[in-house]
Amino acid sequence: RQLLQRDNDIQALRLNRQRLLGIAMLVGLGTLLAIAALLYARYRSTLRHRNELRASRDELQRVANTDALTGLANRHAAARALDERLGRIPEPLTVMLLDLDEFKRINDGHGHQAGDAVLREAAARMRAALPSGAMLGRWGGEEFIVILDGEPGREPAAIAEGVRAALASGPVVFEGVTIPVTVSIGLATAFSGDGIDALLAEADAALYRAKDAGRNRVVYGGKTRMPA
Repeated sequence: RQLLQRDNDIQALRLNRQRLLGIAMLVGLGTLLAIAALLYARYRSTLRHRNELRASRDELQRVANTDALTGLANRHAAARALDERLGRIPEPLTVMLLDLDEFKRINDGHGHQAGDAVLREAAARMRAALPSGAMLGRWGGEEFIVILDGEPGREPAAIAEGVRAALASGPVVFEGVTIPVTVSIGLATAFSGDGIDALLAEADAALYRAKDAGRNRVVYGGKTRMPA
């Protein structure tokens, strides 16, 4: 009888030990799952925070490089793009400087809100008339810049003439008032070894020749293209 009792006690101890081991394993597994859940939540939070920071950074960069009125690249972004593309010479690269004609008269005669409407509409017409690979930016005031890589089958002067024609195709209507809009364009093409300052100076000189010749025209390489 004593031996039987001892065997029963031993069996009970074994069962208790197995029960305790099972409980300990469940507690350990639960702890591991809780830690894993906490780590995963922290990972998701970190990832979300990182994505928010990236989105904020991208938005700040977009705002810093965009002209608020027209939505085009601003002068800083356009100058940087021009500098980068000049580094790819000997690929052909043409710069257009475009200046809206008699813009001060528009502002003085119709007000600055009308002037802003003209700038926005002019930007939209230019963008529609340019090849998809061209970069259009607002250079300052009523002046715009186009950076044009080589377009197979299309001469830069012909593209510029298309932009000029798009601007002159019809007036801008603002609050019931029709405002005629034209643009003068100067072009210059970069060759190997040309710097950004020389290229812009050449395009600017061509633009002034277009103004002096009567406005609403394209000047490229000393040759004047009269409007049709």
